[in-house]
Amino acid sequence: MLRLRLQAGCHRRDVCPVTADVNLDHGAYALVQEPDGRPVPCQIEPSPTGIRLTWLVRSLEAGSETTYRLQPLVRRRRPAWRVRWEALGKNVLQAVSSARAIARFDASTSQPYPTFQSLAFVDNASNSPGDAIWFAASLRHTQHERTESRRIAPPTDGVLAASLRSRAEWHGHGSRRIAEERIVWHVLPVGKTRLMADVRFQLRASFGPVAFASENQEGGIMRIRLQSGPKAAVTLVNAFGAVDAETVWEPSPWVAIHREQTLAVLSHPCGSTHPCHWHLAEAGQLTIDPFACYGRHVSDPAPDPVLPTGEVVSWHYRLIWYAGRVPTSTVQADYLNFAYPPTVEVLA
Repeated sequence: MLRLRLQAGCHRRDVCPVTADVNLDHGAYALVQEPDGRPVPCQIEPSPTGIRLTWLVRSLEAGSETTYRLQPLVRRRRPAWRVRWEALGKNVLQAVSSARAIARFDASTSQPYPTFQSLAFVDNASNSPGDAIWFAASLRHTQHERTESRRIAPPTDGVLAASLRSRAEWHGHGSRRIAEERIVWHVLPVGKTRLMADVRFQLRASFGPVAFASENQEGGIMRIRLQSGPKAAVTLVNAFGAVDAETVWEPSPWVAIHREQTLAVLSHPCGSTHPCHWHLAEAGQLTIDPFACYGRHVSDPAPDPVLPTGEVVSWHYRLIWYAGRVPTSTVQADYLNFAYPPTVEVLA
């Protein structure tokens, strides 16, 4: 049996995902909150140091702490995975929770780039697809036309979340190989109130130096095609209170897209060249550009950022779809949960 102490730190925690690595053999365990022994739904996965625990902190005041007890569980039957992936075809998977589809990952050859699509809170009456996310970049020396050689590792189901990993190669004109991408999606639904999707994107220039186009409206690294369509149908707000046109190519750790529901896109400080720039085109496509600030950190005029052969660059984002419109304070609180999570200490 182990005891864990969670400290909220400087911020209040509401609906906050928490992870902790524990040096224990992989097996069946139960997490209970002290002192009343209330069971806490917890996902347990293998990690390089033993096991990794994931659970939700529903409410915890700033500066306070709470303790948990991790104890062996005598499992009488196979656990029922609440969030799982279902195969819809070759390289097409759909995440299902509580008998409803919440997301889809399409890496089939019918798509120029592997695409993640949110199915939560979709307006079925409009017959339009949910928000779609993919990774593509404008390059100086060639055009990133397609992503090929797509491979999806066996996905992971769970009691709280489901994950998948994919690998692929970036190809340019004439099937020229440019780089290799690795993506990890981690999908965590929170009842009927929100859907969280963490994505870790890594790019390795394994086939030659990659020169990115910085400070270009067609640049960026991640694209989001909004279900709502034209730009006039949405309001874009960033972390500093800028609205719509004021947000164009302004650095911000997050942006919120307000429609009938809110979509928040959060950028983790660990990402290269944080914070990102954001641009919402008239057609309703949001571009996330981590290189737009590049010129501020080097000499003027700034050269294009180049990823030398063999080197790796990575980013970490969290997308949150809310069931309705939420205030800026909610998005800011979720950003603090993401970028500066509470600390977990293993007690003897």
